[in-house]
Amino acid sequence: MIFVASVCLAMTVSCAASGPSLTVAPPQLLLPPEADRPCALAVLQPPGDLAALETAYMQRGAQIVACDAARQMAVDALMAERKMAKALGR
Repeated sequence: MIFVASVCLAMTVSCAASGPSLTVAPPQLLLPPEADRPCALAVLQPPGDLAALETAYMQRGAQIVACDAARQMAVDALMAERKMAKALGR
């Protein structure tokens, strides 16, 4: 009877010490499509006069704002992934 109890105790202790065998993949968020596209920038079109320069200047400003917003989405997704991974202990 003592032998059976010691065998059960040894098995329980060895199982408890081994820890879980399942592994969980680290979290991975999907980037918004806008964050994965290259940024377009307007160029000065012929005839290259003041009106064309002003038009390109305004287009570039809007494109830079859109590009920065896309970059920020990518950074936010990366930071959220790291936060989730840290919460999981990785």
